Amino acid sequence: MLKFLRKYNLIIMVIGGSLLMVVFLLQPILTRLSPDPGKRKAATIGDTVITRRDLAAAANDVHLLERFLPFITYSMRLENDSDHYYLLLHEAQESGLVGEAGDGRDWIPELSAEAARIQTARAYMQQGIPAQYIDQLLNQPAAIQQIAQLAIEMQPDLNQNRINIAAGIGQPAQRMDQALANARGIARLRARYDNAIRLSDRQAIAEASKDMNSAVADTITLAASLFADDIPEPTEAQLQAHFDQFAAEIPGSGELGFGYRQPPSIKLAWLTLDPAPIAAAIKLDPVEVRKRYAQDRARHPGEFADERLAIETEMRREQVESLMVEADQIIRREVLAATRRLPEDDAGYRVLPADWDQTRPRLADVAAAIVNQIRESRGITIPYPEVQLRNADWLTSADIGQITTIGRAGLRIGAQTAAVYDLPDIVRESQTGIASPLKAQVGVPLVETPAEDAAGRRYYFTILAARPESPPDSLDDVREQVIADVKDKLAYERLISEKDRLVELAQTDGLQAIEALFATNTGEPELDDEGNPIERQNFGPKVDDMVQIRRTSARSLVRPRLLDSRLQAAQVGEVIIEAAAERLDPTAPIGSSPQAESIVAAESPSQRVLVIARLKAFRPMTIEDYRPRAGGLARQIANNLLVSAIQEGDIDPFSYDALRRRLNYVKVRSDDDFASSDTDDQPADESAEG
Repeated sequence: MLKFLRKYNLIIMVIGGSLLMVVFLLQPILTRLSPDPGKRKAATIGDTVITRRDLAAAANDVHLLERFLPFITYSMRLENDSDHYYLLLHEAQESGLVGEAGDGRDWIPELSAEAARIQTARAYMQQGIPAQYIDQLLNQPAAIQQIAQLAIEMQPDLNQNRINIAAGIGQPAQRMDQALANARGIARLRARYDNAIRLSDRQAIAEASKDMNSAVADTITLAASLFADDIPEPTEAQLQAHFDQFAAEIPGSGELGFGYRQPPSIKLAWLTLDPAPIAAAIKLDPVEVRKRYAQDRARHPGEFADERLAIETEMRREQVESLMVEADQIIRREVLAATRRLPEDDAGYRVLPADWDQTRPRLADVAAAIVNQIRESRGITIPYPEVQLRNADWLTSADIGQITTIGRAGLRIGAQTAAVYDLPDIVRESQTGIASPLKAQVGVPLVETPAEDAAGRRYYFTILAARPESPPDSLDDVREQVIADVKDKLAYERLISEKDRLVELAQTDGLQAIEALFATNTGEPELDDEGNPIERQNFGPKVDDMVQIRRTSARSLVRPRLLDSRLQAAQVGEVIIEAAAERLDPTAPIGSSPQAESIVAAESPSQRVLVIARLKAFRPMTIEDYRPRAGGLARQIANNLLVSAIQEGDIDPFSYDALRRRLNYVKVRSDDDFASSDTDDQPADESAEG
């Protein structure tokens, strides 16, 4: 064989070189002849072909926007990523609402204002302020000024972040700007629809009067709890029947307000990297302290004894910061050693092997690695970082918010800060559909973006399990609440059975007679040491005088802030106002109507209260009341009408299904069908669509 090669080596080289030349010359032709995968058909809108490249660009937009500001994609209400986004963008482009890249860049001041508002709202929530008061606080002049200043401060970071995000995937900043311009076009599309309703003056006044008309009345609010002592313990059959009826309902929904559907919840483990015990473990070298004093006399001009504490504090802080950085690197290294080998799916989540629960990184092992590696590298033995495991109970966002440490910590994601208590909503397995660049999923430790609290502690989480919003597994999970609710329901039924008797009592003897009926300070008075009767406080329901009642609100005209809070929540205004409009002359003096003709009762099943009112005046909306508020009222009324129309028809014109049907959007069946022949143009059936 060697002799053959030596003998004909020149011929072989000539032939081989010729073949290489032929391949080299044919390569451009072969490349042009081979189909471009990006041009293959992925879907159609009517007769228009949508290519794979089109949907890939849409998915890329969503990815960039999620990383930049998650609330942008959240406001689009995407039901899936590329398809729904593409259809919304198509509609916006067809309507001429999408600008060029500069339009997206010019949107950043508005986005920074919204981001500042969201961040301020989160800060209020972390302070424990109830959600229903946050909008009111955000509209206070001081809060508006604070948000405006924060928005100005955030703009440079957002501008730089848009450049960094684009560069991170090897694209110019103009690509990020165009994604923002596309999203702005979609926002304009939705805003155009939301503001499409135009009201006539007559309709606007008629609708506004429903909210502005008011009645003045004395009221007494009777709660079902007044009869709670008369209700026997419910039977097991009653409890089970009640649970079966309301298990799937959202708490507070429906006419009665009963519901036991559980919000998304997780089981959680976390490692705490606390600078305080690390600082306590550091022993400073006296020689190094003296050297720092000698080398930095400008900062420490006093005597060594006077400056020593400041120098030691400074040196200890520097070492703690250095050790925290090293510990963070160890954590990332230990976790990434196991996760970097895992492939990612199209949405950017890790594809976990079947045995991942047995092989995944454990935070306890990571804590040991921190201690051992710092001991080896620095010669310092720090305390083991604390690892907590909460896998016995499911934790909702509210439960996490009540945990003293992590409940107030925040996760930094680009220019945004997400609260730790958001984890149940954004983890993939909770199926909430809320987009988040955090890419949280069960079993994969969150080490790239540790949470941090005001004390500088860092928290690294592993979500052990996640459960989407769902009914409780069984009655036992919510037994105590069901028992209380069944008794409350039975007590309310007893209260309503007494309504006619109570109305008659009010008609004859007034509301004070009802107050006396349920008073708690009756009976023989107690005497003091001198034999004088001790005045006892009445803890029963009391009459509220001169209450101004509107459809959705109530306030006392004589005792602000002392109004029975249950009356505020009862939402019985419409019944009382309609009765006042029917029975009272708006020009008559207040309280001139006979008592027997001015008593009205209004039920509130959701709050389990009965409100009995003595009507005193009806105050219809005047044109002078309407004119100063006409613009805001018209917008509010139009929005309410739009929401009602969508809810009643259960139709959102920009939902994925509505767009798909309206545009005749059809996806091809599978990759095998991506070809250019006529046979490949057959649409997929409904069940095959993703």
